[in-house]
Amino acid sequence: ISVLDAVVDGDGDGLFALKNNSTDAITLTKITVSGVDSNYNNSLFFDTAKNFVLNNLGDYCSCDSGDARKVCPVTIYYTTVNGISKNETLDLEIDCVDNVGDSNDYVDPTELDVPVILLSSAVGSDSVFTFSYVVDDNSDVSGCDLILNGVVDQTDSSSPFDFFVKSYMSPQVTSWDVNCTDEHGNEGTGVAESIDSSGPYYLTNCLDLDAVRNYLDANHVMLNDINCYGATHSGGDLWNSGSGFDPIGSSSNKFTGDYNGDNKIITGLFINRPTRYSTPTAIFAYSSDASFYNVGIENGSVTGRIYSASFVGDFNDSDAYGVYNLSTVHNGFDSSNTGGLFARCIDSNITNSYNSGDVNGKFTVGGICATANSTSIQNSYNSGTIMGITRVGGVLGSVTGGSELNNVYNSGRIYSPGNFYPGSDQGSKVGGLVGFANDIIINNSYSSGEFDADVIMEGGAFIGCSEYSTIRNSFATGNVILDGGGFAGRIFFGGGAHNIWRYNSSLGCCGDCSNGWADCTKSNGISDFYASDQNVYVEENPNWTFETDANWSNCSNTMLPWLSWEERTC
Repeated sequence: ISVLDAVVDGDGDGLFALKNNSTDAITLTKITVSGVDSNYNNSLFFDTAKNFVLNNLGDYCSCDSGDARKVCPVTIYYTTVNGISKNETLDLEIDCVDNVGDSNDYVDPTELDVPVILLSSAVGSDSVFTFSYVVDDNSDVSGCDLILNGVVDQTDSSSPFDFFVKSYMSPQVTSWDVNCTDEHGNEGTGVAESIDSSGPYYLTNCLDLDAVRNYLDANHVMLNDINCYGATHSGGDLWNSGSGFDPIGSSSNKFTGDYNGDNKIITGLFINRPTRYSTPTAIFAYSSDASFYNVGIENGSVTGRIYSASFVGDFNDSDAYGVYNLSTVHNGFDSSNTGGLFARCIDSNITNSYNSGDVNGKFTVGGICATANSTSIQNSYNSGTIMGITRVGGVLGSVTGGSELNNVYNSGRIYSPGNFYPGSDQGSKVGGLVGFANDIIINNSYSSGEFDADVIMEGGAFIGCSEYSTIRNSFATGNVILDGGGFAGRIFFGGGAHNIWRYNSSLGCCGDCSNGWADCTKSNGISDFYASDQNVYVEENPNWTFETDANWSNCSNTMLPWLSWEERTC
């Protein structure tokens, strides 16, 4: 307990303020000054102050004429919340007052009142956060402090005292408070509150990235490139005993906000969770109704067990634009669903995005998504090496449910050696662009990467297995070892293809088209792509050619066609 201040008014009565400095509430029972008792039954909460009146204090702690202050011993008796009786003896320094009541000498008891602070709101807009509050005091306020996470962030020494502004708010900040001091030195504190705002929050380092988990429904913006190597490797704050970065979100608390990379890069991020059986492994474990755009991930490493990817593990009802990966993604030998950017994509849209990192798993492996359902991918590509056993593709390992691919390509190596995992056999459903497809549409796409797949069935330089799906205006290059086709491993259950091409392949168009239909032009020379009599299934569009379709570009018929959005030059 401490005495903040004390006065004696013109009538001889005393007023003084006591503060409880402990962390427990107490009940004041008696105050003794110079042997005279005054009884009380007043509660005094922890870390708070209260004014008390002592009648006729001037009679037993009197001021001599001309004294400015008088010191008298005071003993304060109280009980704790546990019923323990205690007392403390302090020196009571009293401001002496002229009994005549001269206004020049009179000390108003209200000068002991502490500022009362009410926190109003913490709201983000553009690049600033505004912290609004109300302060009430009988005296003039001389200054206020903004407290963030228990630490003074800034001080305001001029009126009006009603708000603070902070630029580029970090998601590491989760609580705020305001302290104010009046002209008499009395200090008042607000009641700290958590921050509940959609942001935006600004990220400048890897700890900020990690703190995105504090505001899963908010907007986040990268202010600069973020290097996570030091934080996620040995000795770093996010090392986590070798597990590295902890994926953000859970199945019951997904990321639902906006993540704006502002064309910045996340580098050196390390995740090592090979025994994470039941939940996805990526920077974001789960997203739903979220947006990610203009961000790259480079020189990092992600190791998981199921639904592993560089950026989002479970990408649900979300959008991605301008997202790319140059990090490695690896799943263990009994793993499933390994993706370069995303692992599982459901009801989502992906545009202008790519993977150039190496991706390897066992079952269902893809450069953009491992598996997709009701998802649209356009103007995107894979150029990284994709390695797996079953349902392996440069862009998608497996895709179903009305998904659509437009203007996408794979130029990366597809590697399925069959025995690179313990106990594994030759692969199946391995394709240059897509491993397995059911009920989807692919338009204006190609695969030109090296196809090194030792498959036992359903291997194709463009698609491994296609069911109930339609492929238009597309081509593939490369050979397939053992069973397969120069374009498709198998097309069946009503699946079909229009204007498809296989280039420089010794195999037929389709390994097995007995329950579907496909025929494709075999091109041994580049000029064949542009010959008017080489297109097939022209009944859909009898005038279609690579030269006349605006989705495609070429170099005066001297190079393989490419997609116009690639903006290549001859």
